Amino acid sequence: MGSGMGSALGVAVLLACAWGARCQEASNSSDWKTTDHSPGLCATYDFCGRDMTMKGIPCPDNSPARNVTDSLAKKLEEYCPSLWEQHAGAGKACCTEQQLDSLWEEVSQARGLFRGCPACLHNYVHLHCVQACSPDQATFTNVTRAGPNELTGVTELKEADYYFSDAFKLELFDSCKNVTIPGTDARAFQFLGDPSTAQDFIDFLGMPTTDGGSASYRHSFPPAKDTPKGMVPIEDWLAQCWTPNYECACHDCPVKPMCMDHSPGVCTVYGDCGKDSNDKGIPCPDSSPARNVSDAMAAKLANYCPALWAQYGGTGKACCTEQQLDALWADMAQAENLFAGCPACMSNFIHLWCVVSCSPDQSTYMNVTALQTNHLTGQSEVKEAKYYFTDSFKNTLFNSCKNVTLGQTTLPAFMFLGNPANSQAFLDFLGTPSTAGGNAPYHLMFPPASDAPPGMVAVDDDRPQCWTRGFECSCVDCPDAPVCAASFPSGQDGSGSSNGCSALGLGSSVVSCWDLSVIALYIIVAAVLLTTVRKGMQLKHMYEPLLPVDTASGQSVEAGSEYGDNMFAAGQPITLPVIHKPIENWLRRWFRRQGEFVACNPLITILGGIVLVGLCATGLVWFTVETDPQMLWVSKSSRAWKDKVAYEASFGPFYRVENFIVSTTPHSISDKMTSSGLPSIGMGRYVDLMFDIQDKIDGIQATVGEGEAAHNVTLNDVCFKPTGDVCGSQSILQYWQMNRSVWEQQVTPMGRKDGHDKMSFCIQEWPRSCYSAFGAPMDPKIVLGGFSSGTKASDLADDSSAFVVTFLLNSSIEVRDAALAWEAEFISLAKSELEAMARGANVSLSFYSERSVQDELQRESGADVRTVAISYLVMFAYIALALSSIPQQIKHASQMAVATRFMLGAGGVVIVAGSVVGALGLCGWMRVQATLIIMEVIPFLTLAVGVDNMFIMAYELHHQNRAVPLFIRMGEAMSVSGPSVTLAAAAEVLAFGLAALVPVPAVRSFSICAAIALLLDFILQVTVFAALLTLDTYRAESHRADCFPCIKLGDPCAEETMYAVVDSGTPSQGSNPEPPRMLLQTYVSKVHAPALLRPPVQAAVLVLTATMFFASLSLTSRLSKGLEQQVALPRDSYLQQYFGDQMEFLRVGPPVLFVVRDMDVVPGSPDVDKICGGTGCKPNSLMAQISESKSKHLYHLESSAASWIDDFMLWISPQLKHGCHLDPQTGEQCLAVEGEYANGCEKCITGGFPAGSRPNVSEFQRLLPWFLSTLPNENCSQAGAAAYSDSIQRDPADPTGIAGLSNGTIVASSFRAAYTPLNSQAAFIDSLSDTYAFVDSVRSTLGMDIYAYSTFHIFFQSYLHIGARAAYVLLLTMLTSALVCWAVLGSFGAACLVLLCVAMTLVDLMGAMRLWGVQLNGVSVVNLTMGVGIAVEFCVHVAHAFVNMPGTRAARVAGALEGVGAAVISGITLTKFIGVIVLAFSRTQIFEIYYFRMYLALVILGAIHGLVLLPVLLALFGPRPPPLADSEVGSNGNRNAYEQHVAAEGRYVPPPAMNGAQTDEM
Repeated sequence: MGSGMGSALGVAVLLACAWGARCQEASNSSDWKTTDHSPGLCATYDFCGRDMTMKGIPCPDNSPARNVTDSLAKKLEEYCPSLWEQHAGAGKACCTEQQLDSLWEEVSQARGLFRGCPACLHNYVHLHCVQACSPDQATFTNVTRAGPNELTGVTELKEADYYFSDAFKLELFDSCKNVTIPGTDARAFQFLGDPSTAQDFIDFLGMPTTDGGSASYRHSFPPAKDTPKGMVPIEDWLAQCWTPNYECACHDCPVKPMCMDHSPGVCTVYGDCGKDSNDKGIPCPDSSPARNVSDAMAAKLANYCPALWAQYGGTGKACCTEQQLDALWADMAQAENLFAGCPACMSNFIHLWCVVSCSPDQSTYMNVTALQTNHLTGQSEVKEAKYYFTDSFKNTLFNSCKNVTLGQTTLPAFMFLGNPANSQAFLDFLGTPSTAGGNAPYHLMFPPASDAPPGMVAVDDDRPQCWTRGFECSCVDCPDAPVCAASFPSGQDGSGSSNGCSALGLGSSVVSCWDLSVIALYIIVAAVLLTTVRKGMQLKHMYEPLLPVDTASGQSVEAGSEYGDNMFAAGQPITLPVIHKPIENWLRRWFRRQGEFVACNPLITILGGIVLVGLCATGLVWFTVETDPQMLWVSKSSRAWKDKVAYEASFGPFYRVENFIVSTTPHSISDKMTSSGLPSIGMGRYVDLMFDIQDKIDGIQATVGEGEAAHNVTLNDVCFKPTGDVCGSQSILQYWQMNRSVWEQQVTPMGRKDGHDKMSFCIQEWPRSCYSAFGAPMDPKIVLGGFSSGTKASDLADDSSAFVVTFLLNSSIEVRDAALAWEAEFISLAKSELEAMARGANVSLSFYSERSVQDELQRESGADVRTVAISYLVMFAYIALALSSIPQQIKHASQMAVATRFMLGAGGVVIVAGSVVGALGLCGWMRVQATLIIMEVIPFLTLAVGVDNMFIMAYELHHQNRAVPLFIRMGEAMSVSGPSVTLAAAAEVLAFGLAALVPVPAVRSFSICAAIALLLDFILQVTVFAALLTLDTYRAESHRADCFPCIKLGDPCAEETMYAVVDSGTPSQGSNPEPPRMLLQTYVSKVHAPALLRPPVQAAVLVLTATMFFASLSLTSRLSKGLEQQVALPRDSYLQQYFGDQMEFLRVGPPVLFVVRDMDVVPGSPDVDKICGGTGCKPNSLMAQISESKSKHLYHLESSAASWIDDFMLWISPQLKHGCHLDPQTGEQCLAVEGEYANGCEKCITGGFPAGSRPNVSEFQRLLPWFLSTLPNENCSQAGAAAYSDSIQRDPADPTGIAGLSNGTIVASSFRAAYTPLNSQAAFIDSLSDTYAFVDSVRSTLGMDIYAYSTFHIFFQSYLHIGARAAYVLLLTMLTSALVCWAVLGSFGAACLVLLCVAMTLVDLMGAMRLWGVQLNGVSVVNLTMGVGIAVEFCVHVAHAFVNMPGTRAARVAGALEGVGAAVISGITLTKFIGVIVLAFSRTQIFEIYYFRMYLALVILGAIHGLVLLPVLLALFGPRPPPLADSEVGSNGNRNAYEQHVAAEGRYVPPPAMNGAQTDEM
């Protein structure tokens, strides 16, 4: 502007100020600030002054942007098109038309500099337009100083900060830095301060005229990271110098693709112009011909890049320096750790980088797209470049490497390379620059070949596949090879197959073929049953014998009613004698004499019983209780036991495992959330917490020994040390060598020190960096938990919600006591301090020790002592009450004192206890180790059987004719009840005795002790209890008080006393009173029996029980196997939380070791090739089959196997740069120091050792011990000290230290794989079953001795065959019981009906188990076995009474029920029901689930089948009655007949007086 115009402008400003228009009053203040940075506000507006060059100085103004006039809008669209396009809709701006004109005039001066480069000019103009006119000016502009104009006094702008993104600045700078002034060779930047960086350039533009710049006030451009809160840096799009419509000339934009020379023989880059944060060279842009190479470099190219040199060696040229080539080869040494096992992959990977770096035709496929200036050297260096390769090249590279496994980690190598899904993703990962978290020194892009610009040609070199001859990889690394497609295992994928009936096209249905079969069978059976019942009357009279005749009335029992109802009302006994079967007859005679003897000699009998029990109990000296689950449930002949013994013989006991899990809760503090919804644990504060916890654990001191031998041990004293001196713990802290100082001082290659970044770096780089303290890489999936499956390594830190820490303790016998003591202190510390520390940090801590389960089980064994005691006390009280003969009308308290039988009940309970004690003593004599199950189940079983017998014997005595002497009555009662009791006892004892043939130790010991206990109980019942019953009856008949028999009470109601006897106990003259009926007897005779004899009721019973049976039969196939760990432990156990956390957070399965025995390493032997997984190994080798199983998700295998033999052969291979070295002078091994070997060291094998070669015996003997003692490092991960130190059986007696190696054989070696996460009992069982199937297949295929071992195998071995074993035990016990019943009852039909009811009871019990969540395991199998005994007890007494009774089926059923039904209901059903109910209040889940639920179901189902179904079946299908005897003996008070009978027999044999259809034996 001219001076005249300047004066006019000054006058105008003065006038405006005077008028108060827009300008602020003059002020001496210089601290004017922009206060509101909201969108739509200005920071400046209009001019308030001029600088010395007459450039306008804007006014500070923090008011809303102004509406623009049409004229201003038109100019904005013309001058500032990008800004107007962005904000045209708003129609506002923060500049006046005068300001815009002034801006355009200033920019016009710059157009002379930049007009040759439209991109630069556009960006330059856009910068000034944004600063001056943006309607959102306040969001990025901050006025920092304002003051009065020297002429006008008006406040004008002095300084302002403008915030632009770093990318904006850099793109502006890059678009202009190479621009030259048209017509000259001078660079435009030479007239703009000659800036070397984007910040220098923009700082120059903001320099005020007062400092020699061109700006009217000071423009500052702070870094974007310093943007104040509430402001947003500008990130507008800017044009690149090659952007279409903004393209610059080649001399102004040398990086433009069409500007570079893409002729063959020309380079695109050459040499290094800088270093990245990883100290990798960044090349210089260089579009010049390829350079000649020296002889030394030519030799290196031929060695390092053989394929490239073979293609271009004739030219003698390259586009890389020797220094670049050496750096390339150093990088390839790390790639060897990943790909060395697959020659094709390694060759293709190396060739890729050789082509990228050194090809003399580099410019034909490489295009530099962005440059940057090195801040140290000032040189231009490559920032971005595009490399064009054909899809064929990319896919061949990807496919040759995608399945390669990294030996020791057993993980795919691609897991450490971004886990790419395709070739493009793989190359994109390789090209990610270090500035973005990758490993490339600059951004390498690999666009599709079709995008190659004209004149460029994509690389299409022919590369080998992983099966190409000369480059073959093993089937482990190349499963797609044609030779590998042969027989591989076809196991289960672990996802569970369909339960539907695929044979009928119902594969996806929940209805199985078993269900359909059961339904069809049910329909048939139901139809038959309904037809049978409908014709019940006809069937009822089939084979009908002579009807019993009541001798008093001379009528048939059934004469008065269609269904014989008068039989229950007549009250007159049936007196037809029958001829018994020989065994029954013999038993009756035996028990009659025994009963009379016992009644005559009760004290001697009782003393004899005490002596018997005492002698048996002496065996308790040798009585021991086994609590080790391995000894309880695993047979020593089982496969798992043999594998365990073999493993421990070769490698020693497996480590003792100590574990704790620290997890976040919804209340935890974290910057990130995981996919599970919990806060992330990947924060530095939680690593600090882990160090605090570790310090506490390291400080544990446990005392071992006593007296002078006492000493303290720490974790370091008892831990497993794989490399000899450092504990092999698995913890997130291992990334920093368990050292807090390393953690605090670590700086990642990206230059950051925050905790999250350090953790994320180590999690991503763990195979190459952040090695553990004991020298091994630490898989993050082992030490982290809670992350989602498929989470990328880069996201693991953010997506994990738990740290998992595992300490492995030495399990040798020498330190066992010390380890146990340390574990006890660890548990105490965890409970007292560690949990509190975790709570203080708002996280959760759960823990586990090797001894935890056994400790908690022992604590549990006493947790329900009170509950069990109350249960038995309640049953005792009921027994005493039920045995009592309470008068129907009590007129005096003395009647109650006499009628109760607490002493008899107590005696019966003592007999049960004595039989249990005696049985345990005999088991001690036999050296049978007892189990807690014996202590819990056998008392229940013995009490159930014993009480039943007590009630039957007491009821029989109660129903005897009291007109005869007591000893005669006892003999007669025993003759009637004895065979029934004997039958039940014999069936049960033989059944349990045969069940002892099952090889499972817990079942065997239970069966032996149960059989002995039942036998002793039977002996004591028929002797001691009979004696006690005699004494108690004498007491009652003598009117002596119960519990105080010395007190004799008078009989104020003698006429109604329950016993019509005189004090002497002799029969009263002329009387034979009817014994009073008990309540249950009344129910049975008046309600129960009549109802069951009605056809409608019979039909309902048959249909309902059949329905229940078939429904349960269907459910049996759905019984789950196992024993949930939480169920087996107390509810308040600290392990409850641990096992829950284990299922929720752990993402790795347990390890499984495949052990190979007697592997021959002599040359010519195929053993090595049958096992290994590298080049030259058998296509179906062990490693190949494991890898195939893992890749196809078979056999529950999650990982390939860590193969020491493959890593060993790689380690000794001359191709591995940092592998085995030795000193040729001494023959000793050379160890690298900081990645370098001492001068003179050479490869251990220097001759030809092509891929697939095998070492000879002497090389094995010399080098294998070295391999096992060498620690891995970043340069050589194959060394075996950390991973394989315990993988080969050692033998100090062998010169090599390895068992058998001196003879050319490795006696035993293991190969470690891992299962998928096993989160249920079914998963554990299925995985074990699949593993055995896999090992059997491999053994058959390879012909070698191989077995699999994992610590859980032995605990789940029993579940593989538990269904078959349970069926075997139950069938054996049931069939034995049936045979005994047949022999004693003398009726095959009755035995079959008893067997049917017992079988239906057990099937229904298993159905109840399925519905009630009871799993099939050792505890439930024992309970089922006991159920056979209880079910037999429910059935056999009714059946025995039935077959020994004359008359019709209906009459015999009624008589049997009235005779023994009440005893069965009282003795088993009600007694057990009352006792079981108490168990519902137990504190432990195992008692509630496996005892309360199963016992309750057993009692109910046993009663249904024994007291409801069996009578119906007997009424319909019962066997013929016994034949009638030739003579009869009446007993209805006929004293003469009685005396005649006595005279004829020569002894007292009273006729039966039992209501119903009882007959005397002849």
